[in-house]
Amino acid sequence: MSWQQIPFVRLLLPLVLGILAYQNFDLSPPVSGLISLFILSLSLLVLLSLKKRIGFRWVRSWGLLLFFVVLQLGWWIAYQQDERQHKQHLIYQKIDSSRSYLVCMYQNPTPKTRHLRSKVRLLGYFDQVGHFKHSIGKLLLSIQLDSAALKLSEGDTLLLNGRIHQTKAPLNPQSIDFRKIYAQEGIYHQAYIPKNQWKLLGKHQGFYYRKFFQNCQQYLLKLLKKHLRSPNEYAVAAALLLGSKTALDSSLKEAYAESGAMHVLAVSGLHVGLLMLLMNRIMGRPKKRITRRLKYILLLLFLWFFAFLTGASASVLRAATMFSFVLIGQAIHRKTSIYNTLAASAFVLLCIDTSLLQQIGFQLSYLAILGIVYLYPKINKCFYFENRIARYIWSGIAVSLAAQIAVSPLSIYYFHQFPVYFWLSGLAVGPFAALILSLGIAFFIFHSLPIIGSLIVSLLYCSLWLMNSLIFAIQTLPFAALNGFWLEHWQLMLLYAALACILLSFRFKNIKWAITAAAVFLSLGLFRLNQLYQQNHQHYLCFYHCKNNLILSTVYGRKCTLISDKKLDKPQQIRFAVQQHLWSLGVIETQHFGLTDSVRQAEMIFENGKGIIADKTVFVYGPDQVRQNAYNPLDVDYLVIHNNPKIEDIKDIERLCHYQKIIFAATNFRYNTKKWKQQCDDYKIDYVDIAQKGAFEVTL
Repeated sequence: MSWQQIPFVRLLLPLVLGILAYQNFDLSPPVSGLISLFILSLSLLVLLSLKKRIGFRWVRSWGLLLFFVVLQLGWWIAYQQDERQHKQHLIYQKIDSSRSYLVCMYQNPTPKTRHLRSKVRLLGYFDQVGHFKHSIGKLLLSIQLDSAALKLSEGDTLLLNGRIHQTKAPLNPQSIDFRKIYAQEGIYHQAYIPKNQWKLLGKHQGFYYRKFFQNCQQYLLKLLKKHLRSPNEYAVAAALLLGSKTALDSSLKEAYAESGAMHVLAVSGLHVGLLMLLMNRIMGRPKKRITRRLKYILLLLFLWFFAFLTGASASVLRAATMFSFVLIGQAIHRKTSIYNTLAASAFVLLCIDTSLLQQIGFQLSYLAILGIVYLYPKINKCFYFENRIARYIWSGIAVSLAAQIAVSPLSIYYFHQFPVYFWLSGLAVGPFAALILSLGIAFFIFHSLPIIGSLIVSLLYCSLWLMNSLIFAIQTLPFAALNGFWLEHWQLMLLYAALACILLSFRFKNIKWAITAAAVFLSLGLFRLNQLYQQNHQHYLCFYHCKNNLILSTVYGRKCTLISDKKLDKPQQIRFAVQQHLWSLGVIETQHFGLTDSVRQAEMIFENGKGIIADKTVFVYGPDQVRQNAYNPLDVDYLVIHNNPKIEDIKDIERLCHYQKIIFAATNFRYNTKKWKQQCDDYKIDYVDIAQKGAFEVTL
């Protein structure tokens, strides 16, 4: 395979570099233009001098020029798609609570426990005198839940009265930065609107084609729910067949994630490929030219109907675009390289939406398919079995292994875990996914037929139940998922560089590439040894931000003691607030205690809200503490005020203890904390507000 056979690979590389240059370097258009002009001029001078040399072809010089032109094109497309470049963007507007904002929902709202969440596009606002001003931007909108809010849907136009503020940075160390995630979608602001501060102005304004697909999806979901009464089976069928994940509960997601089969719940290339194979078999091989072209047109229409029906996620768009190129090539009798087809689909998608490059699904889906395309044939050739069943099993393991090798570094970087039995879940999920997809299509077509419909429903339920049972069984195997991995960005880059060197050493049979890979792994190993040494000697005390719970941790070496004022019966709450931080510190052992428990360890003594941690003393003052004069007030370093105790004057606490610093926990009401902070300012008392500043860390 030569470079001439993969032109889109050569075009994709500079396009990606141009997009990354815009996203990572804040360059104004004039500066970028001058830099591009300088690079092009310098390139021309170099190329003109190289032209006279033997072996340097003029075609290559044009190729290098094209490289810089496409690089500039990537920067320009990213610049044009960035709404912040417009002066009317909300980020440049003065945010005033007296304004009324006109917005339109571009996403179906999702009901939460106490509010309805949706993504909306700003159309403009009314100032204090009632004049309408045009403005642009996207918001993450939360509306207090009631019967009226539940009737909202995509395309609705709302008038909001409330304060809009910029999305906040994470308030706990190493927590998921949703601000960056939303920024990838062009969302930089959010708002919470009470139920009496919004008004519906119009229903289903625009988005007609999307509304059509959503209505189709909702109709088919109702059919599934009617015939599949079991919650787990319905949830998996809705996700696998229609791309709807709203019915998936945390236990089901965790089982699929830990078994390495999470990809089956996200409609992706696997589903699109199986669907195209199934439809191609059904339509057969027409002999007439007109009939053959009609077949490809119908396949293309069905392909994109399925893509939009399932929500048009990054993985579906990638697969649909790639298969579209394949179908068009077959229709005109052109055989192209799969690498060129993949690059062409990525090129087209990134030209349409450059923000896809930063999305996890887009990155994982392309890496997985690249791993399968390149590594699967090589891995599959390692063993050959005469037995047909053994050959099929090894083929399934080879596919899983190829995909896992390609995505493992990125998966560990984002999710900090590695599914040990991914190969086993791959063997179980592959055949069941094909069977469920076939039965699902048959169900949607024949569900109204009395006997045939009932038979298909029974087979569909049994298939879903068996697949779920296998996934839960794999989850219960020992060491099903290894958690706690932590990679920095530069480590991720080095891992992929080492992987590339290993592949190049096999490709060219050159020991130099293998030595380079070994050097990279050796460097990473030495860094890890140094990191382990530092982690074994670390001592930390941290008070975390959590609205409904007081959580503090002490880390000694790679062991952690976690203390909370409530029972730790909500693992997701602890995981969200604490787990990422502990993984980054290399913690491998964690003990949980309640605030009223008696904790006696070599490093700390803690009992009834009072504790000595190394050379620091902590006193948690809550509503249950006895407020009375003490003959011998405690001397503490940190006084934690938690859960809204009755304090008229902050000086009253000195009857119980003398303190160096007051820590206001996030469990206090905002107006209470504001009053106490004002008193601290008046008395010149040192304090920290966790609700505003985030977690408070102390090195012991």
